Amino acid sequence: MMLGEQNLNMRYPTDLLLHMTKTAEEDSAGYSGKLAEITAGSDAAVKESIFRQYYMTMVLKEDGEFKAVDPHYPDWARMETVYLLTLEDYNSYLGKNETLAEDEILYYASESRKKAGESLKLFGRELKVKEAIGDEGLYYIYDSTMGLFEKDILVVSDADVLKELRSLEAAEGEDLETLKVFIGIEFAQKPEESSVQTLVQKLREAFGDEADIRYKEEERQFFYSLYGGVFFVGIFLAVLFLAVTVVIIYYKQMSEGYEDRKRFTILSNAGMTDKEVKQTIKRQVMILFFLPVCTAIIHMAVASRIVREFLQMLVIVDSLTFAVSIAIVCFAFFLVYALVYLLTSRQYYDIVYMKE
Repeated sequence: MMLGEQNLNMRYPTDLLLHMTKTAEEDSAGYSGKLAEITAGSDAAVKESIFRQYYMTMVLKEDGEFKAVDPHYPDWARMETVYLLTLEDYNSYLGKNETLAEDEILYYASESRKKAGESLKLFGRELKVKEAIGDEGLYYIYDSTMGLFEKDILVVSDADVLKELRSLEAAEGEDLETLKVFIGIEFAQKPEESSVQTLVQKLREAFGDEADIRYKEEERQFFYSLYGGVFFVGIFLAVLFLAVTVVIIYYKQMSEGYEDRKRFTILSNAGMTDKEVKQTIKRQVMILFFLPVCTAIIHMAVASRIVREFLQMLVIVDSLTFAVSIAIVCFAFFLVYALVYLLTSRQYYDIVYMKE
């Protein structure tokens, strides 16, 4: 449940959200004015309305430099998503009063964050990091379908620098996508369905049919119905395969016990004590059971990165949650094997000594 809500909140950071792409820039005040007019006349009690406009592009990170992606030969392993905003918009959205020189930027990266004073190259243009910032108040702009890639936010000094970067990328074969807009609405309390549909209709009339509008409550029902089914199938298959594996190992060990009975009888007649027999059996069964477990855990540790990359195509999983999940699965796997080992070692000993 917690992971599900985390995914929903990251994919849909507000109760109602709108994404759209515009071919021509419009003043932020124009969007904000339309939004204020629509929310003021809505039957749904609106707690907060959020507006963000930005540019987004995919880049290839190579030796600390961001280059345009070759659409014919994309290198998915080194690609990152870059979001660009002007300083004017950044200050307006967060209520700040930052200043930047023409070659300076404010920079956020989800992974390898650069420090103030360092520089980076974007499409051949060198930019100096004035300050490393967080993504508070900016995470609304993230494209949830790009969860597989690292995210970088660059705040440039003005629209002229942004246009220059667009032209530099176009010279390398690609162009920054047109202006993207995010509009988010938080409700003071859960509204009536009819009020939400009316609000959605007004947003479509104001911003056009190309606007992608999502209501978190509807998405929540779809999310849990879809991923709940996937989760059930995953648990079922995991239990099934684990049970089959344990049964195969158990009966293999039992069959070997009947084969080993004569050998242990000969060793006992040769002077081997019951204590030594028990130690030998314990060591033999332990190796048979726990060697596969240790191998599986090593394989999981090595493959964990690619497993997480695969999961991020379906769900958003942060590093801590993923690490804890892996640890819990390994512990449960080990615990099941330990219980079967205790049972098997006793059964094996009884077979060797022909006990009923």
